[in-house]
Amino acid sequence: MEWMSEQRARRPFGIVGTYFLITQLSGVAILVIWAFEILQRSKSSVDPQVGNIIFGTKKVVSGFFTSSLDFKNGTTPLALISGLGVGLFCLVVGIYVNCDKNHYVLPQICYVIYVIFATIGHYTLPLLIILELYPSQIRGIVAEISLSNACFLIFAANVCYPQLRDLLGFDNSLTSFGVCTLLGCLYLYFCLTETKGLTLHQIEGYFNEIRPKLTSQKKKIMQNFNRNMAYGPSARNMNCYVLRSKIN
Repeated sequence: MEWMSEQRARRPFGIVGTYFLITQLSGVAILVIWAFEILQRSKSSVDPQVGNIIFGTKKVVSGFFTSSLDFKNGTTPLALISGLGVGLFCLVVGIYVNCDKNHYVLPQICYVIYVIFATIGHYTLPLLIILELYPSQIRGIVAEISLSNACFLIFAANVCYPQLRDLLGFDNSLTSFGVCTLLGCLYLYFCLTETKGLTLHQIEGYFNEIRPKLTSQKKKIMQNFNRNMAYGPSARNMNCYVLRSKIN
């Protein structure tokens, strides 16, 4: 456990662990395991068995699109979009169950959208950032510990859900999932490290307290890129001429 004394490992470990905790507080694992009962209690007019099949199909299909989004967008935007979508639709279903006594297709639609948003981030990103944030020298053992913690959180969430449902009521349980998810978005916004455009070496350096240097370098690169794109080929040729002059 000597790696815990190193900031380059301790900080990513805290970020990954907290992200896993946020995902379970949002109910993503509970919806998978308790899908049949949740659909029954949500007053959905769709047959729960059919709805469960729709959940699985949507999750698989959404996974293919998510893999392409990961390359085009950064980690933080996807995490925030996922969290906001999951949280809002949890609140919508919770309010619907509490206020409406009739059975409509609305809960099924909301759960399908919930699964799509969850697949964009909460289902996939915590596993992805494990491979990006941990130092290569200790990535194996720390990743195993993180995955073990994730499995424990999934187990704890599903064990505690019946007690939570009986204590708060089904509608208030959904509302609590939504509130926890939206609060988790605040943590992700301020603490989740953006890795788009950075190498693994730069990410490791980021956690070794050289963040200002990396941030300024990246900012200069983006400013030069935007300037070149704004002024066209002549500006890019001039920059190349100046660079060759400095080298010579």
